[in-house]
Order: sequence, then structure tokens, then C-alpha cells
Amino acid sequence: MARVRRSLLIEEGSTNHCTWRSHGFAFVLDSDEARRHFLSLVRKYKEKFGIEVHSYY
Repeated sequence: MARVRRSLLIEEGSTNHCTWRSHGFAFVLDSDEARRHFLSLVRKYKEKFGIEVHSYY
């Protein structure tokens, strides 16, 4: 059975759980600079698209 398209699962006002994994579960954000850059992108796009981040681990 085919998977439902993500665009059909997400709608305005919905709550979604997002995860991010790298190839082979390798640790990608292995430096302070990489973490700062990632968090700056999250900050930029959450403001641009009105996304609420409830937690970050």
C-alpha cells in the first residue's frame, strides 16, 4: 500500500512531530558552529512560516 502524501497529513493548526536522522545515524551537529547554524535556520524559518517549536533535544 502506498504511503499518504505528507501534504495531505499537514494542515494549518495541526501539530506534527519531526525527526532528523543522518546516513548511518552519524552525528552531524558535531561542532558548536554546526549547532549554531542549524538553530539559526530553525529560528529563521519558524518565524517566516509561523511554526511553533515546543521542544528541541
